[in-house]
Amino acid sequence: MFKMIVLLKRKPGTTMAEFQSYYEKYHAPLVIGSNPLLRKFVRNYLSGVGNEMYPEDAETPFDCVTEAWFDSEADYQRSVAGILNPEKAREIAEDEEQFLDRDATRWYTAIERESALNPVDR
Repeated sequence: MFKMIVLLKRKPGTTMAEFQSYYEKYHAPLVIGSNPLLRKFVRNYLSGVGNEMYPEDAETPFDCVTEAWFDSEADYQRSVAGILNPEKAREIAEDEEQFLDRDATRWYTAIERESALNPVDR
């Protein structure tokens, strides 16, 4: 599978609860509906871990790490081409303006490596 990661920051003045609610109710369905080649779509909402070094209420550089999986890089490229279609790109951008600091958004592709954990050694 081919993986894309998008780092998102909420719009200034938007609470984390408002950000999550909008993303889940409106933006995620829009993205999913615009990407028929999408195989998995996960949103990871961030907060501090709640210790002295990383307080729970610490401001994070990003509020959400979104992961999107495709069967192949070719499917990813076709999907991106589809959402960059001027009409679809406008629709998505207008929706993002409702809850995102669009200037802070960062897109990456990733090669995922998972380590096997040996329960006997733990």
